Amino acid sequence: WPKADPRLIDKAVEEEVALVQAVVVAIRNLRGEKNIPPSRKGKVLVLAGEKKKREWLSAMSAAVKALSQTETLDVREGGVKPSNAATAVAAGVEIFLDLEGLIDREAERRKIQKEIDDSLGFLASVEKKLQNESFVQNAPAAVIDKERLKVSTTREKIEKLKSNLLIFS
Repeated sequence: WPKADPRLIDKAVEEEVALVQAVVVAIRNLRGEKNIPPSRKGKVLVLAGEKKKREWLSAMSAAVKALSQTETLDVREGGVKPSNAATAVAAGVEIFLDLEGLIDREAERRKIQKEIDDSLGFLASVEKKLQNESFVQNAPAAVIDKERLKVSTTREKIEKLKSNLLIFS
């Protein structure tokens, strides 16, 4: 088997590639969350406070754009955050995917509202189960803990959905 030569390992390059990879993954995740097809390219703004990160992302912008299916990649130190954008934080940089022209705002709003309504119904059913004294007294502790976990994760999901809904209001 071949053996790695530790003299050839470049930590700076590894950090650069990790940053680029994290930004690409974040952009892809935003596109996936918003159901944006690969054929529709978007505009991305990256706010990076560290000069080194700005330089790395600028140097690798062609690769980032190609791998994340974006039209433009604007890397800045700071600036005004777009109001109509999906946001993410990765590797210490803020990423904004401009949603203008990429999605049907009304359809997305309806989809999010339906998901909120479904989650509220599920939450009500789990809470009702936990309010049933017979269930609480007879169910094993692990089952009760699992139901309580469902309540907390569903509440978190509802809050995230509500914040996403504000983007489309």
